[in-house]
Amino acid sequence: MRSSIGLLLAISLPFSVIATGEAPKQEKPAKDEKVYIPKDLDDAVRELNRLIRPEDKELIKKGEVDSVDMHFGLGMGLRNSWGLWGGSRLAVYFKEQGINHPDSMSSYVLDAFCRNLRGQKFDLLSIMRDNMKDWPIVEEGAYEGKVQAVLFRSLDYDSKFRVVSTSLLWNPDDGRTYLEVGLDKRLATEREIKQFRESKAGWNFTTEEEKVLAVLRSATPDERLQLIKKMTEEQRRKFDGLLLRAKDPEGLDKRPPDPFDVPSSTTEHDGHGQPVTRPESK
Repeated sequence: MRSSIGLLLAISLPFSVIATGEAPKQEKPAKDEKVYIPKDLDDAVRELNRLIRPEDKELIKKGEVDSVDMHFGLGMGLRNSWGLWGGSRLAVYFKEQGINHPDSMSSYVLDAFCRNLRGQKFDLLSIMRDNMKDWPIVEEGAYEGKVQAVLFRSLDYDSKFRVVSTSLLWNPDDGRTYLEVGLDKRLATEREIKQFRESKAGWNFTTEEEKVLAVLRSATPDERLQLIKKMTEEQRRKFDGLLLRAKDPEGLDKRPPDPFDVPSSTTEHDGHGQPVTRPESK
């Protein structure tokens, strides 16, 4: 990737992609010019294939430009011009898939566009499964403002071909394990936990790490502190978030508050843990 020359891809109407050190000012469409807004991810890829210049597509095919390089250029143009901050039909499509933040929406479009040019699978499920390995094992604020450990997670299509996440979430606040399918959540049965554990694929914690979670479930704050002191740096990273003192190993001798007593976050987040921000200035 030619990051040394600051490749930025910018969008105007009609769309253009340029390789330069700075993005040009946003052009406004003529009053009688209508912007076509795609209906879904496949349609968005087709539209970008039609609009983006051949020489710029070659840069993407060769890997000299990737989706992350286009986030503040072409990506910002997509978010603004395709109504991802509002209620456009493309925004509605993504929200039906559980993707609520415009940054995430445009990222999936750009990922799919790059994959298509490179002859790779570019459906939403394939992209999300590839990205899932980078999702955090410990989440904050996802369950009543408390941290939780993602024991198991998998993605698949439902009967309406929407991508749905199936997760087993251990909540240290009450020591219980919850089954979450899409937006529905309930207590998981022991049989379900056993089935998911035995399936292997999608299970994030080893048997030994599960034993650590079991100890944490019944430990006092002092006992948890002693447990953290005995952890290796690698173990602390794995449980980071569930064990707040893991972020400050030098201050372990200081008596901390209960590591599981995490206040609710006042920051709004989307389905991928990204903070919600306001629409961008064109």
